[in-house]
Amino acid sequence: MKTKTKGIIVSIGVGLLLAVVSGWGLYRYRYAAYKEMAGNTLTEALWQEIERRDTAPVEYSTMLGNTKKRETKVRDIQVSDTKGTHTYKMNTERHRYNIGDDGEVCSRHSYLLWKRPMHVDTLYNRWQELVSTDSDSHLPVALRLTLRSPQENRVSYFPNDTTFLMQADSLLSRTVGYMDEWEVTVLLRPVWYQFLNALDWLLILFLFGLCPGLYVCYAPLRRWCRHNGAHPKIIEKEVPVVMGNFKTEVFSLDKQVRFDAKEKLLYDTTTGVQVKMRPLETRTLKIFLEATDYTLNEMDFVQLLWPDEKEVDIHRLHSAIGRLRKNLSEISEIRIEKNGPNYYLVFPTDFSHPI
Repeated sequence: MKTKTKGIIVSIGVGLLLAVVSGWGLYRYRYAAYKEMAGNTLTEALWQEIERRDTAPVEYSTMLGNTKKRETKVRDIQVSDTKGTHTYKMNTERHRYNIGDDGEVCSRHSYLLWKRPMHVDTLYNRWQELVSTDSDSHLPVALRLTLRSPQENRVSYFPNDTTFLMQADSLLSRTVGYMDEWEVTVLLRPVWYQFLNALDWLLILFLFGLCPGLYVCYAPLRRWCRHNGAHPKIIEKEVPVVMGNFKTEVFSLDKQVRFDAKEKLLYDTTTGVQVKMRPLETRTLKIFLEATDYTLNEMDFVQLLWPDEKEVDIHRLHSAIGRLRKNLSEISEIRIEKNGPNYYLVFPTDFSHPI
């Protein structure tokens, strides 16, 4: 019983480990997919906001060069307007996420947003509409709209519903403008389980129950296959034999091997080889032969071998089984196998007709 309980606990532990690993993998996959979707929809929402502005001619020229280079973390840019030429240092890493393709496009964005600034609630609602069409997830997210001056002075704006922002993390950002003066950041509360859908949870529960289920089904399935599949079912036959002045019981174990329970003897009818057995091993083999499907668990063995004893050291049974294995191996191919708390008596596959 202790062995079976230990096996169930181990199988539950393995199932739990599988569930945790699969859950973590599914979470990372869903997180990456949501991040990519959120970035694409945020870029689309920003472009829609830009297209709503007037497309008047840009009132200042730019000299941006290759804006996508990342050889250095900081780059110098020059802006020429009616007040003269100004040089600013810009963060290249931040400029990677600018929605504009080149200097001219970024300059136009700066001008349009200077004429008609973005409103964070309008942008948030537009972005949420795009997200709802691409995903069924309902995650606690918000936007942070930051307006940055060339001197790196910042002013941030949030939507009206900002009750959870103190515990939110930054998921991704997009910038707009020649100097990345507009920065929009998606804020997400880290709740991993909300990334998983119903199918993900079903898969996790299936993997959790897989190992315990296989363990519970393995022993009876193995026993059924052993006695109904590769190994033919053997029915022992008790034969009364007159030996001197008394009768004894003889069991046919193999084509040539017999077991004399009264004389505590294994013998080969062809070669005459004999193996003398101890009383305990004799009772053990007789119990085996009288058991259904030649299968008994440890507790049944203990009760049958030592019925009058309340507490029996299980090692006594193990020692008796070990000695019986040795007796059988000296004269036949009959084996004793163990699976969990159960012992099986296995006969040769070519022996199917007992005498």
